[in-house]
Amino acid sequence: MSKHSKKHLYTTKQHQKFLEDVIIFFREHSDLNQKPFPIIHSIKYRIKENSSIQEKIKRKILNGVSISEENFYSEITDIAGVRILHIYQEQFINIHLAIVEQIKKGVWCFVEPPKAYTWDPESVIFYKNLGIETENRETYYTSIHYLIHKPEEPTTLCEIQVRTLFEEIWGEIDHSINYPYPTESLACREQLRVLSKLVSTGTRLADSIFKSFSEYTKMKERERHFMASWDLKEIALTNFIPRIFSNIWELGSDPDIAIEILIRNGCNPFIKTALDLGCGKGAILIQLARKFGITGLGVDLISEFVDEARKYARRYGVSSKLRFEVEDILRTVTLSSDYDLVTYSFDSEALGDLKKTLQMLSSTIKAGGYILLDIVYSPKNETQIEDTITEEELELQIDESSLLLIDKQVWSREKIKEVNHKSNQLIFRQIELLAEEYPENRALFEQYTIDLVKECRVTEETLLCSTILFQKIF
Repeated sequence: MSKHSKKHLYTTKQHQKFLEDVIIFFREHSDLNQKPFPIIHSIKYRIKENSSIQEKIKRKILNGVSISEENFYSEITDIAGVRILHIYQEQFINIHLAIVEQIKKGVWCFVEPPKAYTWDPESVIFYKNLGIETENRETYYTSIHYLIHKPEEPTTLCEIQVRTLFEEIWGEIDHSINYPYPTESLACREQLRVLSKLVSTGTRLADSIFKSFSEYTKMKERERHFMASWDLKEIALTNFIPRIFSNIWELGSDPDIAIEILIRNGCNPFIKTALDLGCGKGAILIQLARKFGITGLGVDLISEFVDEARKYARRYGVSSKLRFEVEDILRTVTLSSDYDLVTYSFDSEALGDLKKTLQMLSSTIKAGGYILLDIVYSPKNETQIEDTITEEELELQIDESSLLLIDKQVWSREKIKEVNHKSNQLIFRQIELLAEEYPENRALFEQYTIDLVKECRVTEETLLCSTILFQKIF
């Protein structure tokens, strides 16, 4: 016995160093500790005391397990231990993937496959879908265990336990009563079983709460991006957008500029399929289909615009080539790949900042495919206009992307004024009609008109508008 204890003392520094490395990994992992809602709530850890190891050896011997120097570390595997606590079950996926990534990189090695101890049938399905073996203990013990070692030191082990805060409460109570020897109190055993069911209910309720919060947050974020893309100051105006723009077909991107830049760079023979994100009434996709014979998909959140796009497609005889759908562009990007061309107006951060947006757009096209991006930005050596990217930032983020910049066409001031004048005349007429129809909202409509005039003046006199063509080279 003393020989085993001495050996433990001799190797404590190795275990301590490995334990510290594991703790640092979890503490410094950016994805697991991202504020304001980090996935890891807290970390507990310990090096097993010598007396505890001796007690464990005694219990193993009493259970008929022979302990020798040769099998010591295969039997006493929890000398170093880390416990990762999180709030709700869905967060576990990220923690599990982070551990698996360490294994794939060869930083750690599994001594044995991870195991989830759970009595809950729904949790069994959850863990099995992640490829994790499950086991049901009579005590209703709930936790996920990983046993790892350093590649160069197979006897230096660390046990990682992952559980929710609710499960930790149960675990602490159970440990107080049933460790190192289980209680003989039938009442305590039954109460612990009842508590385990309450814990499971609490964990599921936490999952539901955070899912609802996530959905609400995403809804508000979509709302914010939608308002930014239409230069709206008041949420009450969103319902009137279809009416305000009812007489305008070409919203955002200019089809003539898009076609011109594609022909100028010899891209059109290679474009057979196209995706238009935030397609409005489908003008650019329809004109591309008429000019180049492409097939494609256009998506937009405004159902009235999508209906109009379908009507225009039928009017111009390309409805068999094009499909228009009401869909969140983030979902479309996630599900799309292998297009030859994607078009997008960067008028909000619906897909992230410009660098992230270019990455997302790139994922929708095949190698050799093209991106047509419309963007408004503050020119060099000018005061940055609120809610716009600077020309310096634009160039930097393009340089940091993996895309090849093929061409960049800056819209002339005359072109911008022409487009604004034509659109504003149609918009102002609709605003007048809406003010007559909804007199209680007259002040709202009048303020929108004032804001629109200001926005147009800044765009015409200060900002730069460009259509940029990129190519995905690999």
